[in-house]
Amino acid sequence: MKGRLTGRVLLYILNLGKYMEFKIIKRLLAFVPPVSAIVAAWFLAVPGPAAGTPDDLLKLPSYSTFQCAICHSVDRPSSTSAPLNQFGEDYKANGRVWNRTLALLNSDGDQCTNGFELDDLNGDGILDEPGNEENGNPGVVDCTIALTKQTWGIIKSIFSNE
Repeated sequence: MKGRLTGRVLLYILNLGKYMEFKIIKRLLAFVPPVSAIVAAWFLAVPGPAAGTPDDLLKLPSYSTFQCAICHSVDRPSSTSAPLNQFGEDYKANGRVWNRTLALLNSDGDQCTNGFELDDLNGDGILDEPGNEENGNPGVVDCTIALTKQTWGIIKSIFSNE
């Protein structure tokens, strides 16, 4: 009888242990927020894409070389790190539209108009030299002289008179 009692007590203790484990696990799970809250927190914590879109790039006459860096001061902007350079600010102030007004500006102050740097001097959205890439980045000081057909004509006339 003593052996059977010890066995029952042991069985009871083991079952109680399993029950206690279940209760502890159940309590721990009560503190874990629902999956939807975890997913929402993830999307709020992880930087998303910047507000600029591929549609903004498509509005520009040329963008293949500099892409996002045409408007942003970082190459790969995100929603938490998307500072605009001066061209980006001018583009935004112009209603996010490429036109003659924006083409004639010199956003970065490097002696070249935005239109020259994006190969569209008159701002009509059509490349002046089809198949050409950007001559520079209108948001970065990287252009030393606006070499247009007019300035090239002047240079040629200087040397042709010799």
